[in-house]
Amino acid sequence: MKKLYLFRHGETDWNINKDIPFSEDVHDIFLNEAGVEQAFKNAEKLKNKGIEFLYTSPLKRAYQTAKILANEINVELEIVENLKEFSTYDETCIGLTRSEIKNKIGVAEYKARDNEKDALMDWRPLNCETRREARNRIFNTVNEICKNTPYNTIAISTHGNILRELLRACDYQDDCKLKNCEVVEV
Repeated sequence: MKKLYLFRHGETDWNINKDIPFSEDVHDIFLNEAGVEQAFKNAEKLKNKGIEFLYTSPLKRAYQTAKILANEINVELEIVENLKEFSTYDETCIGLTRSEIKNKIGVAEYKARDNEKDALMDWRPLNCETRREARNRIFNTVNEICKNTPYNTIAISTHGNILRELLRACDYQDDCKLKNCEVVEV
């Protein structure tokens, strides 16, 4: 049986400043100073867990968090494209703030459906990936990693929404919102 340490990337400016206009540079952003500090603290927490290998999302914030851990515990890491975040944002959101994006994608409709657990699974704002598609992608990706890795204890650096969908798929507590660099042991 494999042991997994799943964790969300460290903090970025996009996480804390809701008024930064969305752009490709914001979506794929490096950690801020607090995020780097969180990544080092995360590495300290995970230092003696016997992690043999690390997998990471290709997005800068997750990769940077993973790279700090890999350097601190002296393990190799591999970028896995399907560990990237899913988003309800697309190129039509460039230049908009989060509140403007929420209005554009119909956040009122989203909140109206939020009480019905399955009602949002196939909601596709702006032709982006649905929660069901994201959940299937991350579940299948982690399953494939576990089947194909020769290592017994691995870590995965990814994103809050995608981790939430993975944990829901595995019947963990339904509405877990992971903090930056929060670790879930599976």
